[in-house]
Amino acid sequence: MKPKILISGANGYIGSALASSLIGKKMFSKLVCIGGPSKNPETFEKLAELCRKKKADAEFETASILDFQKISRMLKGIDIAVHLASVHSVEACEKNSEESRKINLEGTQTIIRACEENSVKKFVFPSSFLVYGYAEGIITEKTPPVPENEYARQKFECERLCAQSRLDYVILRKANVFGTGFSQQFDNVIPKFVINALKEKKLTVYGSGMQKRNFLHISDAVRAYEKAIFSDYKGTLNIGGLKETRILDIAGIVAKKTNAKIVHAQNPRSEPEQRKWHLSSALAKKAIGFEAKMPLEKGLNEFIAWAKKNMERLP
Repeated sequence: MKPKILISGANGYIGSALASSLIGKKMFSKLVCIGGPSKNPETFEKLAELCRKKKADAEFETASILDFQKISRMLKGIDIAVHLASVHSVEACEKNSEESRKINLEGTQTIIRACEENSVKKFVFPSSFLVYGYAEGIITEKTPPVPENEYARQKFECERLCAQSRLDYVILRKANVFGTGFSQQFDNVIPKFVINALKEKKLTVYGSGMQKRNFLHISDAVRAYEKAIFSDYKGTLNIGGLKETRILDIAGIVAKKTNAKIVHAQNPRSEPEQRKWHLSSALAKKAIGFEAKMPLEKGLNEFIAWAKKNMERLP
């Protein structure tokens, strides 16, 4: 029998992409989507329309992740909870650590307690590869976490809440997610470069640009969640893209396709610029059958094409 699934943060970037994929494939007997009150009200309208077309049983609710009574009520009868509601960026967590800790930590505590009260069978939590800090070499799940910023520290503290709970949980330590989704996210380096380029602004690269990131396409991220949801695996998994890419190379691809100019500025972070590292997803391949498929440049081209057609939606 197909499970009953709840997604918090379902009107966000990853949450809406996951919800739309589950709806399109009819992978549940019932889907409950919770969205924050200030995020993308039109997203739930689009998801509801998709449900009508697919004749899928889903409900959509606006709720604070801190509202225990309402969250608990919505979890009644749910088999699997995917907790995607959060303050999701390094900059936002650094700018307002008190508010972000309230949402990220208290919110996670709230939904874990509600899941325990309702005997939810599985809890899926999105962490980040940033919990490893500035580790070098091949980074596996056995690499000791040393979070270096407020966002990473909050993610790691939430991981501990999962471990201390009575729930069967899966933690996904994801790479930087990018690409065109069901709704869009504009506060990461790739969309920032693209938006500046299309608005005829210069692309600012901090420091030398030799800093590397592992980029995971939104379609690959959704597949990782689906595989985690429908597997028997319990524990922590790294979920990375195909390879690490230098920030300067990302800027170069965007500049070439848009005729933008690149400028360098002083790096505000203390991150080592030329560390050698690789986020290994070998355990995810073995445990849940996940492998990234989308090449970075293909995903980047798709986002540039989308942005050119939707200039009025860009911030």
